[in-house]
Amino acid sequence: MYENIERIKAPTREVFLDEYVRKQKPVIITNLFEGQPISRLSSLDIARKELGDMPVVVQEGHEEYFTRMLSMLISKDFTFSDIGKNQSTVNGYLEMVAKDPDSRLVCAEVPRSMIQKVEAGYTIPEYCQPDPGEPDEYMSMLWLGNTGNFTHMHFDADYKNIFQYQLWGEKRVVLVPPTSSRKLLPMRNNSALSPEGLSQEENDNFVRYVGGYQAVVRTGETLFMPALMWHYFEYMDTSMALTMRFRRNRYLRFLADNFHTDYRLQHIAWKLANERGVDEQGRQAFARLEAEFLKPMDNPVEKANHLQRVVNDIYASFCTDGLKGDLSRPFLEEIRGAIRSMDVLAGSLYSDERPTA
Repeated sequence: MYENIERIKAPTREVFLDEYVRKQKPVIITNLFEGQPISRLSSLDIARKELGDMPVVVQEGHEEYFTRMLSMLISKDFTFSDIGKNQSTVNGYLEMVAKDPDSRLVCAEVPRSMIQKVEAGYTIPEYCQPDPGEPDEYMSMLWLGNTGNFTHMHFDADYKNIFQYQLWGEKRVVLVPPTSSRKLLPMRNNSALSPEGLSQEENDNFVRYVGGYQAVVRTGETLFMPALMWHYFEYMDTSMALTMRFRRNRYLRFLADNFHTDYRLQHIAWKLANERGVDEQGRQAFARLEAEFLKPMDNPVEKANHLQRVVNDIYASFCTDGLKGDLSRPFLEEIRGAIRSMDVLAGSLYSDERPTA
């Protein structure tokens, strides 16, 4: 397997911020929680014993959810239906997948409030701590999946940096920078391409084609994923991981909290992620986005469509470091527009534009 993610011992906070966060470079830290109680939760058998009765959220795979959403888009009787979720326990999930090894159900985004047995076992890394004057936006979640499961290629719409600590088991990870988004045929924050169907040789070539990163993350290792990177995970065996989401600058916070999700905005935000490196063109781009967001519109969908045109225009002149052409056929832009309208109407985005009764 072609692997190109550096492995290091935990560096000082300043070295980590300078060499990895600000340079938007993924890395695997081999000893982040060494000696802490969480490091002893290092096998499936230990997890059964120590965490067996801990509650988890079991949900359908994102592929099933996204397929259902697209089916609804072409239905005359469209009704928004969120991702399917049920509660269980760690042992309950493990027993379920033992009976059905091909299940694509996964324990995903189990919130901090439900995983106190894990939370009590570690100290939040100093890398995650905000600088003076910054809000503390740290949050953590648990993931548990069975052998052969996977998380499709996507990027996270909150624009936060991510640590993923592998408590036990192994995962193959593929990361792709936003400069290659067009090569992934993006739809919202999902890719229409995903590498689970490829042979190892084909997958290695795919990673090189998209200018991406690949590695196997092993028990006790912590993967750092810079904010806004596309990521794909494959469960090489039944495994559990803790994700820690942390820190984003004022540019990313504003864009994530106020704009709909789009790969062009993702690329713009990528170029604003290192606040120290933002140049005059970047500051002007952000100022225009901020000003256009504040303009009143008649309704949320009109606002979303207007902002998309602004984003497209800024993207064309500001994000010239990616694929120059477009691999997408024109009908995909129609699908993207329909998904955008669905997101706006189903949620609270641009709610100030909704007429009052």
